[in-house]
Amino acid sequence: MIYEKNLQELTELASKENPLSNPKLLCLHEMIKRVYSKEPKSKGIVLARTRFATHALLKFINECDELKKLKPPIKPVRIVGQSGDIDQGLTLARQEAALNDFKSDRANLLVATDIVQEGLDIPACNVIIRYNFVSNEIGTVQSKGRARKERSKCFLIVESGSINEGREHKNRERVEQMDRAIRDANELQPQEWHQEVRQRQLTIIREIEEKEEMKRIQQKESQQVDVKLLCNKCEKFICKSSDLERRLSNYTCNDPTIAERTRNVRTGCITFRESRTVGIIKCKCGNQLGQALEFMRLHLWKPGYNLSPKSFLFMYNDDPDSKRVFAKWKKVDFPIASEEQ
Repeated sequence: MIYEKNLQELTELASKENPLSNPKLLCLHEMIKRVYSKEPKSKGIVLARTRFATHALLKFINECDELKKLKPPIKPVRIVGQSGDIDQGLTLARQEAALNDFKSDRANLLVATDIVQEGLDIPACNVIIRYNFVSNEIGTVQSKGRARKERSKCFLIVESGSINEGREHKNRERVEQMDRAIRDANELQPQEWHQEVRQRQLTIIREIEEKEEMKRIQQKESQQVDVKLLCNKCEKFICKSSDLERRLSNYTCNDPTIAERTRNVRTGCITFRESRTVGIIKCKCGNQLGQALEFMRLHLWKPGYNLSPKSFLFMYNDDPDSKRVFAKWKKVDFPIASEEQ
């Protein structure tokens, strides 16, 4: 009732608000105006983190009167990954059409997610603007690599003191470390080079073996505790605690037979640095158990889950009277193997 009562007033206030009152949008507006005023034949890319952000930025740029009055005017086009309309994705045909517009003179500004850094044939650009978007050090280098024209420029728009600003500083430090490591490696004699590589390989192998041993110990400890996860709606068995594993900040199940007791409902794909959400996992009764995910492993996407503890009853040693509920995974009283350890 309160929402409906105030909806019209809120809508009117929103329509009267000047988008340039947003300091980041104002900065974006001024950057585009300055670059294209000095170099009318510029080709640029505005990178944003999400598909929804690219959609909003495209709308903002299209509605800027000053950018329309430039000669030639700013003609933006948007490109994101393939998906349905539910999350503002593009079909392959629309993606190719947008690319063709940008390659020709039909568009001079590309608003995109970081899909443009993943092998697409993008023309050489003289300006790259990352709008509130910082990935890892690889993304920092890749975005600069798109600015291949002479006297090209790269900009980053973030709030001062924000997490993104701190992340960018760390990325640049890592890039500098990488450059120093490459210079040092190039100065090594062949024999020294092979010795260093072999030593590093042995160190990595030892670290992997230590992690695997720790994982085996955790799984053994977990198997000694008989805890079954039941759907908290129909109380049907879903999986055992010994099959749980923590990956990143998610808790997944490694038992492939869980697919026989559940069903996945595909939704829009939301991609993060090392994982992506592809849908939801439900019990056969329809109760939602968590998210269906895919994890990046050796450059391949592997299926997994982000199970919600609130969706389960935890039964100990097959005793119906022992059923418990946990609001958070960190509250459970049994060990869960961790991929990171």
